[in-house]
Amino acid sequence: MSSSIAWLDSRRQLCIGDHLAQAHHPALSIPWGSWSEADEEELHSWPTWSPGGRRVASFRVARARGTGCHVRVTENDGVSAAEVAELDGRLPIYLQWHPAGREISMLTQAGDTLRLDRASVDELGPTTTRLSGSLLFFEQTRDHLVAFVGEERGPRLAVVDRDGLRHDLAGPPGNFCAPVVLGDEVIYVVTSGPTQPARLLASNIHGGAPRELAEVSGLAALVGCPARRRLAYSIDPDGTGKSYRGVRILDPVDGSDEAVSDLPVVAFVWSSQGDALIVAERTEVGTIKWHHVGLDGFSRELVELLPTRDLRFYLRFFEQFASSHSLVDASGDHLLVAGGVLGRDDPGGTPRIWRVGLHDQEVDELTDGTFAVYSPRTGS
Repeated sequence: MSSSIAWLDSRRQLCIGDHLAQAHHPALSIPWGSWSEADEEELHSWPTWSPGGRRVASFRVARARGTGCHVRVTENDGVSAAEVAELDGRLPIYLQWHPAGREISMLTQAGDTLRLDRASVDELGPTTTRLSGSLLFFEQTRDHLVAFVGEERGPRLAVVDRDGLRHDLAGPPGNFCAPVVLGDEVIYVVTSGPTQPARLLASNIHGGAPRELAEVSGLAALVGCPARRRLAYSIDPDGTGKSYRGVRILDPVDGSDEAVSDLPVVAFVWSSQGDALIVAERTEVGTIKWHHVGLDGFSRELVELLPTRDLRFYLRFFEQFASSHSLVDASGDHLLVAGGVLGRDDPGGTPRIWRVGLHDQEVDELTDGTFAVYSPRTGS
């Protein structure tokens, strides 16, 4: 069976359906705790599938005074849902499931500070704050939280275990965003001083002396491929993140480091099998050209799109979203994008969800919507 899809329609209502965006159940748009019609004042953002594809978590914002923002978990049939956390006036930013599928990590903003909380899905209760800082990018394993966090004493690469015990990995973090965990190693960037180049390191998650993998000059973007224990990375020499120069693939075990693309890119993600990269290039007119780049360097343009605001935000922070919000289906055959496709009618009009073939020329319009993600497994 094909991957399921969770998406936000043009009214920002959460929808869940099959690979062609045919809704599983009409109750998908029913607000939690009510069997009335969907409330136009209820908005959803950042749907993300649980690891087994059984549930979808999303932020739910009700505009009515006093109702605030919650984290909602919806079963994949759309019949039942529960609110697992209230954000107490904080701004919703990002959601990530724990690999075991029983907890959700919530990144929110209050003033100038980001806060990372944890909420249980099956045993409802108060949330637990794990970290806070002026910046906060993170990844999770079953036993550890790994986070690049900005604190009063400076930025740190923190590792927190299930009991809340913390240790920091070696070196002050440098110019990058989300750390990458491959097996027992954490890959990140450190800086040694204003006159010395930053270094890409691999450190055991439990600490100890790190290994140097490469020198870095500029802002680094890192995306790991757990299936093949490989790292895709790119550098923006200007340090702005507006455009990275090409993409390289590094093997942390044997040290091989090869360029697979010289495109000026704004984002890249791995295919489901780790046999290719899906690369986003911003054009001078503000559209995004998507490319399929094989590990041999062969590149093929897929589609040119005027992206929605949600998709633009995803691309801006793609290193964080890549492992939790999949734009590529489990079979590795299709890409999901939201916006207006150039060459189709009214690309700047009502935003649409598009299914783009990665191995053919098909670009299929599925439904109206502002953002969409695939479930992580076939048959879910």
